[in-house]
Amino acid sequence: MSIMPINHFIHKEFNSKSTNNLSDPETNATHFQRLLNDSNEKEKNETLEKGVQDGHLTLEEALYHWSMGNGTPVTVDASRLTVHQVSDFNEDNWAKGVVQGLGDFAVHGRVSLTKTEDGIKIKSELYDFDERKDGSTIRNVETKLGKEFAGEGTPYTIDFDGSPSIIRNGYTYGQ
Repeated sequence: MSIMPINHFIHKEFNSKSTNNLSDPETNATHFQRLLNDSNEKEKNETLEKGVQDGHLTLEEALYHWSMGNGTPVTVDASRLTVHQVSDFNEDNWAKGVVQGLGDFAVHGRVSLTKTEDGIKIKSELYDFDERKDGSTIRNVETKLGKEFAGEGTPYTIDFDGSPSIIRNGYTYGQ
């Protein structure tokens, strides 16, 4: 997982429809910092619970869970996501995908897809700020910047329930 705020200037396809709008990153950053620093416990707990219960993880909720969630796993409703499948399924039924929509991409980034009897699923992922030896330079720079913004926290697993909409060869397939 990585937070990639710079990529939206480079890759226009990430500006597709999204239920997680990052139209004003400065306002989002200010609100996130206020939650961590100034909020009462009730507001903090409500923010943490919303990120866990409504099935859609916004960037603010993901960062907050990183800071305050103590590694507790989160389940996301995959049917609320659109994923561009960028590779064919291999012999083990795995393919690479990129989550669409700037806000959703900032939380999930690139994902692994698998074919099951119930459709195409997203493999569970670890929300952390890992720099990868096999990752691109820009990916690792963006990940490092994301970690500096987010501060100290605890990695956690994001599990996906349901199937995302898949874009492949210019066509969208609802699951």
